[in-house]
Amino acid sequence: MKPLIRGLVVAALHAALVLAIGAKVLTDRATLPRAWARAVPGPGPRFEGRYARLRIVLDGMPTDSAALRRAGNRARLEAREGRLVGHPAASQGELRVATTAVDGTALTTLAEPVTYFVPEGAPDPFARLPGEELWVEVTVPGRGSPRPIQLGLRRDSEIMPLGRP
Repeated sequence: MKPLIRGLVVAALHAALVLAIGAKVLTDRATLPRAWARAVPGPGPRFEGRYARLRIVLDGMPTDSAALRRAGNRARLEAREGRLVGHPAASQGELRVATTAVDGTALTTLAEPVTYFVPEGAPDPFARLPGEELWVEVTVPGRGSPRPIQLGLRRDSEIMPLGRP
């Protein structure tokens, strides 16, 4: 086989892989439930290139470390009334959770941060005014980590999505 043909075959395989991943993400966004969750900066640097590291705060989970240990430091996620809610789950297949201190308050978050691509020219999502909280809209798969869709700021009780630049 000529090198040109081999190169075209490899390029076609790469294009098929990228298209399959794109189709999977679009299908998930169309079929899986969506929910908003509070987000706090992840451990280490806030940004890795143009990716922001976010820890997702779970409603409905105990914030006491001893109570989390009794629950196996694991949670099962669900979308309820537009919010991401965690339920203690001892199963090894569920997501790990941890207690995180933010501004002197203990919060239960997913142990593994998620990354969100911040477009060029978009404002720093961590720069907030007093009284504002960073929130992230996610798709909630049956298994695995939630996948971020967009960021928003919560003022009072309303979440306003951050616009694209």
